[in-house]
Amino acid sequence: MANFPVTMTGAKATVPGKINGTPANFIIDSGSFYGLIPPSSAAEFGLAASQMYGIVSQGANGQVNMSTTTVKNLVIAGIQLSNIPFLIGGSDVVPDQSVVIGQNILGIEDADYDLARGFVKLIKPQDCDDSDLAYWVTSQPYSVIDMHHLDWINKQTYTDVVVNGMSMRAMFDTGSPWSDLSLRAARRAGIDINGPGVVEGGYVGGIGQKLVKSWIAPVADFKIGGEEIRNTHLRIKEKGDENADIIIGVDFFLSHHVYVSNKQRKVYFTYNGGAVFNLEPAAASVAGAGTGVAETIDADGLARRGAALAAHREFQQAIAYLTKAIAMAPAEQSYVLQRALAYMRSDQPVLARADLDQALRLKPNDVQTLIMSAELRLAGQEKSAAIAELDRASRIAPPESIARLGIAHLYEEADLPASAIPQFDVWISYHRDDYRMGEALNGRCWARALSGQDLDSAVDDCNAALRRVPKEPNFLNSRALVFLRRGQFDRSIADNDAALAQKPKMASSLYIRGIAKLQKGMVADGKADMAAGVALQPELPDWAKSHGFAP
Repeated sequence: MANFPVTMTGAKATVPGKINGTPANFIIDSGSFYGLIPPSSAAEFGLAASQMYGIVSQGANGQVNMSTTTVKNLVIAGIQLSNIPFLIGGSDVVPDQSVVIGQNILGIEDADYDLARGFVKLIKPQDCDDSDLAYWVTSQPYSVIDMHHLDWINKQTYTDVVVNGMSMRAMFDTGSPWSDLSLRAARRAGIDINGPGVVEGGYVGGIGQKLVKSWIAPVADFKIGGEEIRNTHLRIKEKGDENADIIIGVDFFLSHHVYVSNKQRKVYFTYNGGAVFNLEPAAASVAGAGTGVAETIDADGLARRGAALAAHREFQQAIAYLTKAIAMAPAEQSYVLQRALAYMRSDQPVLARADLDQALRLKPNDVQTLIMSAELRLAGQEKSAAIAELDRASRIAPPESIARLGIAHLYEEADLPASAIPQFDVWISYHRDDYRMGEALNGRCWARALSGQDLDSAVDDCNAALRRVPKEPNFLNSRALVFLRRGQFDRSIADNDAALAQKPKMASSLYIRGIAKLQKGMVADGKADMAAGVALQPELPDWAKSHGFAP
């Protein structure tokens, strides 16, 4: 019925298309019950929202109130559709013009997910009721498992897996960048997040406003179908999906070919190779493994293979595929940009620099390329050139663009907080429901504190950020600097104490606390804190002096 050419944009399976004539990035998200457009993208497409009471999407990251819209003209994979309804709400998931394709389309018939080779297909089976639908298999082993839907609305793919001997309900979700187990289910499986071998996995976002804490924990045994993985690791999330114990994410899809037969109520899959759960670099290739289907790969197909390999952290092979694609189509800027990203992620900055320069020659006003180039230039101490590229990206990017957040952070990294503030302002105004709001509010708080601007609003920003992620040490550090600027030295010391209790080697927090202590007459303690900060980050005295708060 449809053959979607998929490119992995980070950990998202994207397909190019158009909404009412405007280019769009469609994300294949088997975990979404319906098509979804983030509010900022809806604004960019000029789509009118119709408010309907009671439409709510619930995920691990909280509730999101939805509105609806109708796309008059939608083009995806060369297929033109008219008057297609979508929900509006949630967070941006890829840079700019992002649109989620959910189960209202993916669940129409069968869905064939071959992300390692850059395809998702919708297939209408005929006279296949009792047939084996793993059509690509020749001699390799494959698994087939029963699946079910929760109800007529929640048509996502659910099945049963076994973790440490305990049966768990799993949901197959190409929209999740990794597989993860809820904390509730982890406890059932005997996994203790305070036990040996467990490390913090940071905070993770999703469709809702909240960030959720995660850990990476050893798992003795994981079984799905006929496949068993022993002595592996899984990400554990503090709060999981309310309908599933475990999410089978895009890492599993990259290491497997998965066919979802909605008609048979079965899932067929084969293992391609490499790491199943994307916690460490994969050890084997996912390209070309186990296929029994003859195929001709053009430049676009090679590039999609390369992007899939990069998403699976197979950088050497990803670069090889992308190099072949570039040789076949040297004027295609997206292939050069993908290879630049693979070089950056594999710590090859010189080769990445050459590719970014070429990508900018091909598309001088591409915002994503300008941001990547500025980031690399800042890392290489080319500050003036980086600022020029950030200024250009700022002039070009639409006001509602998700890129504004990246531009703001890079202005801060370039030590230009006054330039960062208007970027944060615009991003915040268009992304009220985004899970990165705490990060943006803290960024604006820090920028205001550094530049000495509007300190009352800076405190409000930091307080709002801390309500979203309580006790976050970086947020406390930002507020401590605001309090220092306002002469509230006791409060500055208290915030730094709380931050350093969690991150004892946070250099700026030590230095700021030291200044506050000096102002309180605690000379020995203050000098000791400042010396400890300088030992970790020698440029701190010059940095504080340049922003006007040196002792």
